[in-house]
Amino acid sequence: MRTPLHVAALVLLAGIPLPAQTARNTRLLGAFTTRGGVLDLALVSDASGGSFAVLATSAGTSVVDCRVPGSPKETGFFPGPRTDWRRVARAGKYLYVASEGGPGLRILDLSSPLRPKLVKSWNGNLWKWAHGLRVSPDGRHLWVFGTDRGLLVLDIRRQPSNPILAAAWKGPWVADLLVHGDTAELAEPFAGTWTRLDLTRFPLLTKRVSVRTPLAFPRSFSLDDSGHLLVVEDHPAGGDLAIYDLSQPKAPKLLGRTRAASSSKGLAFGVEARKGLAFTAWGTEGLRIFDLLRPDRPTEIASYDTFPGASGGRHGASAVRRDPVSGRIFLADLDRGLFILESSTDRRLYGVGTPGYEDLVPELDFEGSSAAGRILRLDLRKAHPQAPLFLLLGTSKASLKLRELTILVDPRSALVLPAGSTDRGGAFRMDLSFPVSIGAGNSPLDLQFLVLDKLGSLGFAASRGLSLAVFRP
Repeated sequence: MRTPLHVAALVLLAGIPLPAQTARNTRLLGAFTTRGGVLDLALVSDASGGSFAVLATSAGTSVVDCRVPGSPKETGFFPGPRTDWRRVARAGKYLYVASEGGPGLRILDLSSPLRPKLVKSWNGNLWKWAHGLRVSPDGRHLWVFGTDRGLLVLDIRRQPSNPILAAAWKGPWVADLLVHGDTAELAEPFAGTWTRLDLTRFPLLTKRVSVRTPLAFPRSFSLDDSGHLLVVEDHPAGGDLAIYDLSQPKAPKLLGRTRAASSSKGLAFGVEARKGLAFTAWGTEGLRIFDLLRPDRPTEIASYDTFPGASGGRHGASAVRRDPVSGRIFLADLDRGLFILESSTDRRLYGVGTPGYEDLVPELDFEGSSAAGRILRLDLRKAHPQAPLFLLLGTSKASLKLRELTILVDPRSALVLPAGSTDRGGAFRMDLSFPVSIGAGNSPLDLQFLVLDKLGSLGFAASRGLSLAVFRP
């Protein structure tokens, strides 16, 4: 592997005050108090990309306008039977709601989140209660799990407001489910296993393998962007985060484990894995964010505790979602409602790149963390093959036009570093490391790749910019 590029000289140390004990590398932007604690949440956007949160509470379903995070406002509330568990899942403009408080579904129309509408309450006489539901990535099926009738799969493509039973599976009680490709992952905590179903002959569901997790209580799942790394929350008292490699469908490999703290008794309720990070709702331990770029050694790098009491019991953070556009973190709490946070872990692309080879804009992607002592992995694709390239590193953004070439890092603060050459496929990978000595505060850093390309403006093509902050974990 290429030796990481150490970034030290560019980072300007900011003398910022230390965060409160309840927050580490996170900051509260706003909060919303609900009717009953929040059990689950989903994010939706309006036509302009503004964020709205859908909150499944013990009393019903609330839609909240979060475009101004400091003053979230409810735009609709749809009461339901009182329950200890309610889940939501979105397919297009429709939102489906199920609970352990009664049969059937409530179906909402969220085509305008400012004016959400109840489409109907649908019974179907298929189950008396349900623990949760998920929509398949293609939007065709609604998977309803943890019911008194087992796992049920509904066809929602033909008539979204009148689902039709398409398939069923009998097995241990399912606490969470994840569908990807030709596989469904089932968390079966009371059996101590997670089961992988083969969907290649759908509607026939067949078992590939059952895996016993380290603590024998798998509670929830998330799959990272690669599609090969599965994060499993495994949580009898205290909880565990287990990371598996799914490269071999019938032989998942355990890569690493971690937990919020050695003394933790908090229950892990939900996880979202994105770009080499895992965002976890860890009950009384609150939000915990882990760097997964080294899955054999996952490391906690940020946190926010929503529960002021002692560790343990059914309290605190229950679900987490990260808005990919704004980078904000939405955290549900079983006692206190919704918290809207921002984190030093946020890394965002910005600006517009410059096309070159075959009129393609070099495509920049990333994973990992900009925490001091950790590694941020940069991936560049769709660039001119076997072309030299340079990395612009600086402490502020720009949008400087040189004919069609757009420079996105302020030249007054930037260094231009030779980075190497793309391979025969026009791809390049680089690891950046950030020494612990420079992570005293949140130190801004912006970067952009320039590729030597005679078909681009001024002989260069350029990627989008990437904005981040170097921080101490």
